[in-house]
Amino acid sequence: MAVKFFENLSNNYLELLDDKEDFNIVINVGESPNAKVFQAHSAILRCRSLYFRNELVNNSKIKNDLKTIDSKNISIQKFEIIIKYIYGGIVVIEKIDASFIFDLMLIAYEFLFEELVKHLETHLIEKEAHWLRLNFTQDFNSLQESALISLISRDDLQMEEVKIWNHVIEWGIAQNPGLPLILKNGHLKIFLLLRLLYKILWKDITKKFMTNQPITSTVLPPRAESFSNVINDKYAAEIASLVDRKANPYSIRDNPYEFKLLLRGTRDGFTKDKFWNLCDKQTHLVIQ
Repeated sequence: MAVKFFENLSNNYLELLDDKEDFNIVINVGESPNAKVFQAHSAILRCRSLYFRNELVNNSKIKNDLKTIDSKNISIQKFEIIIKYIYGGIVVIEKIDASFIFDLMLIAYEFLFEELVKHLETHLIEKEAHWLRLNFTQDFNSLQESALISLISRDDLQMEEVKIWNHVIEWGIAQNPGLPLILKNGHLKIFLLLRLLYKILWKDITKKFMTNQPITSTVLPPRAESFSNVINDKYAAEIASLVDRKANPYSIRDNPYEFKLLLRGTRDGFTKDKFWNLCDKQTHLVIQ
């Protein structure tokens, strides 16, 4: 059985970031006066990132045997997280606000870090669902198409299906500002939805139609409506964690309990006896 000493390996690679001798790449990050030069190693960048591999192949900026890469559109703080992920596989986001994490996710998409993107997506959906609902129509207009598809393909976004697709339409219109206004209220909406569905299903459907080969794409079921207007799935997971006295709270995905709305207190003639009978004389109830 192999023994894996990843922690020491990670720490050793992070020490290379302060190496003043063997680096052969400089990365210019940020705009003056808030700019910083990072030192890096081509072997590590090529191995860890297809984006940087392509950059190094196409890059002709060589001075003093050093290649230069410009990433001036990224803030220093965000790039520090990215470079530590590249070298050490470490990302710490617990005390960072949701808008910063969202921007970091976009950078991770640009650098083709799929596992990091998935991690940030999951964090936003499970820990920052309220922020997502408030900012979906604004900040999500800046998402790349592949990033948007990845998000809406998830089944734990905690938003009503119709609202998600309305936001997708708004996103599509924002990506096509030159289209005639008359189209924006008609067939364009259908076109935009079909364009996104094409990315997931259309190639598979045409393959079936043209060659009679089996379809392999998985069509996700509609997202379940929330069982309550007050308590959503995130809060249900928190309540379940309190019930079980969990030191590490349940997430939306691993919550072992199913919450069922038994009674709304706004009905006429609400009494304690009616409450007891309508709840089937069950104990351990959550009252909102």
